[in-house]
Amino acid sequence: MREFDNYPPFYQVQGLTDSKIRNSQLQHWAKHVRSFCQQKQVFLVDLNIVAQSSLFSSSDKQFQATKDLQLKIFNYMVQNNQGIWTDQNKQACWIYTSNNMINDIAQTITIKAQDDIMTIDEAQSCLQGSQYEKVPTQFFIIIIKELAKLQILSIVLDGQKIEGIKIKQ
Repeated sequence: MREFDNYPPFYQVQGLTDSKIRNSQLQHWAKHVRSFCQQKQVFLVDLNIVAQSSLFSSSDKQFQATKDLQLKIFNYMVQNNQGIWTDQNKQACWIYTSNNMINDIAQTITIKAQDDIMTIDEAQSCLQGSQYEKVPTQFFIIIIKELAKLQILSIVLDGQKIEGIKIKQ
């Protein structure tokens, strides 16, 4: 049983009158979501599917997080760089399973790289044997774009299509 299972207010959106309590609630939920995703090796969360899962209900199924709270949790995660919406409809969210996920992936690629220029497939194969080996290609490309923004690597383009990466030494 989780420490918050028998605390019904945890499963309801806390009022706007005490933003400190509400922020604390959202921080705990974000931690719980990330832990769940890390444990299950899940990086894409579809809100329609996960809404009724064990992620948002108490162990004894007595309490269930409302849809409103669930959306607020994922909005909080996106605002705090713990996730990225897949589209404007906010129906699914890519989850960064740790604070260091992007840097861990960059370091893993740099260490395992056979060459400083690689295709996306070659770069993604560097993740084999790591906790991120199941990151889907679509999410991997998003992470590559973030690494390019941080100037950790460069993106190799063929017109508009991302063909590969170049590791900055």
